[in-house]
Amino acid sequence: QPSGAQAVEPGHADVEDDDIRQQLLDLQGGSVASLVLDGKISKLGKGVNKQVYRVKDAPWVVAVTTQGAQGSKWRAVEAEITQLLALAASGVRVPSLGPVASANNALIDVIAADGQPAKAFIEQLIVGKHNLCRQESHEYADKFAGEIARVIGIGHSFDLARWRNAKDDLDRLQAYFAKGTDIPDFQIVVEESTGHIYTIDPGDPNATGSVLSKHLAWLKTWQKVITALEPRKR
Repeated sequence: QPSGAQAVEPGHADVEDDDIRQQLLDLQGGSVASLVLDGKISKLGKGVNKQVYRVKDAPWVVAVTTQGAQGSKWRAVEAEITQLLALAASGVRVPSLGPVASANNALIDVIAADGQPAKAFIEQLIVGKHNLCRQESHEYADKFAGEIARVIGIGHSFDLARWRNAKDDLDRLQAYFAKGTDIPDFQIVVEESTGHIYTIDPGDPNATGSVLSKHLAWLKTWQKVITALEPRKR
């Protein structure tokens, strides 16, 4: 997913989300195809577990998930939402999920466009390079180091506000990892307009082994960019 929303505090968007969430509730278990036909949402992309729709004229997406084999996809999105809420509560910057306090509260019963029973939830749209590099790649840390530098700007294009935002978000990740807790399936996206670094699409801790040392090494690589671009050293 991409996005133009600017978050004031980690995990909370400063935009109204009641409208699209209410429209999903108003479907009363009906098909999201009606929202597509009405032009309220349009296809944005598809992942392993979710079909994602962009909301018209609002910085939100709607993610729709069918059951999968023995409910596997529903369990995956429940774990993702639970992780995002926990990370937000710990101060890590994540996309907002609207006014929800649990996965059960976030997920709304709908019918997918293909007619299958599904669950939907809303998420803040983040405009950035989501497909810059596969997380499994050995180039992941370096690719995003370059992306952080590009968004902050070098030389005459340097933007102090973006630098501060990126530094603050990496500092928050440092504080989180310092507790000895990993983020399963850890991945980030850098917001184009603000420089904020969002942690996105976390995995299920019960299905993903901890690789905290690798993630700390990634973080160190990104923090070196922040240090190199620090205003007094330019």
